[in-house]
Amino acid sequence: MDHCALMVNDLDWYMDFFSSVFGFSYVKENVNEYGFRQVWMTGGLQLVSTDKDICTEGGILNHLAFNVDDVDACVEKSYSFGAVSLEKGKNWIMLPTGLCLEILQS
Repeated sequence: MDHCALMVNDLDWYMDFFSSVFGFSYVKENVNEYGFRQVWMTGGLQLVSTDKDICTEGGILNHLAFNVDDVDACVEKSYSFGAVSLEKGKNWIMLPTGLCLEILQS
């Protein structure tokens, strides 16, 4: 897989989250054919801004998984963004937007 593109309602919040928690950095940005900003970040992540309602339950995406050097540090940083750990384990977090992430040790 080359990258994963996520439709998001608050592009700047997601950029801050993925930069702060996973250390992803900004690669490039443009405006798509619908007039919405889209940003590419390191780690194969593309964020596409939208003003449409985003399905957070029962949608096509179950979760995203990331390999990191320090699971506990990433989980702790995610809490400052309002994330909560799930019953599956501390390394499974749910963002306030409903996006589920699995954080794995590299």
